[in-house]
Amino acid sequence: MNAKPQVIRPSNLPIESERLLDALPTLPKVALEVIRLVDSPFASAADLRRAVGEDAILTARILQAVNASTHGLSRRIADIERAILILGLNTVRNLAIISSAERFFQPRREAGRFRSPANELWRHATTTASAAKLLAMELPEPHPYLTSEEFYVMGLIHDVGIMAELYGDRDRLIDALERVQPLDDIARSEGAAPRKDLRVFELELFGVDHAALGRRLCDRWQFPAFLLEGVGFHHAPLDAPESEQTSAMLISIADRVAASAPGGFADDLPSTDVDEEELAIIGLDEEALDRVRYQLQADLAPAPRR
Repeated sequence: MNAKPQVIRPSNLPIESERLLDALPTLPKVALEVIRLVDSPFASAADLRRAVGEDAILTARILQAVNASTHGLSRRIADIERAILILGLNTVRNLAIISSAERFFQPRREAGRFRSPANELWRHATTTASAAKLLAMELPEPHPYLTSEEFYVMGLIHDVGIMAELYGDRDRLIDALERVQPLDDIARSEGAAPRKDLRVFELELFGVDHAALGRRLCDRWQFPAFLLEGVGFHHAPLDAPESEQTSAMLISIADRVAASAPGGFADDLPSTDVDEEELAIIGLDEEALDRVRYQLQADLAPAPRR
């Protein structure tokens, strides 16, 4: 396995943009502690057990994951420390991030006015996460240091910057969304004006787009460096550091695949098309993309009624 490249963490955003991030609820204490422990060379499974034990939801998620059939265990595991040893530290960290993301994208009663747009973003987040995992599983060779589960996490939080805008200034975000021209309304004739997507209006109204906000948020939360680049460059993967361009491109493609699915969120995209050159960067072709689209639609299809 190649060593993970060192990533330069982002500097502060302009003061007004930082205030958008200040409006978000803080990351759960347990998640922050899990991330800190996983990054520490001195952390043990016992340390993680003590941290995880303070969060019943995360504990349940870890036990559910370890008892999944893919682990081939002869009997069910109920001991959280043993579960952590079997899953590995990185998997536990990923589960902590997933659990935190669910709480941000699915506000409860105290954030009732956010519920409708947040639910739409959550559907897109989970669809993008699934598409990213499927694309990673299609790679002819495994990524040098990221698993398909880590691509899933990257896809899940790629639009977390929009949630910052939603919490920080909902009215301006709704204004930006209302200005977006639907993709279906774009003239297909040669010479048609390019579409103005959400990012154009974010820059006008917030002075920054959601990708930059999301990257800064990942930095605040001390998320692993690969998430900074996947989130920060999912709209411009070739602008990412060279070592991260492949993973950023995979998330960019997953974003468009998810957006083109029925009911997909495409307001932040000039197009949902994926060209051969982009696929070649991650080592895939049109046939692989078609398999991912087919599997994703099958996964999203409602279960038949009995």
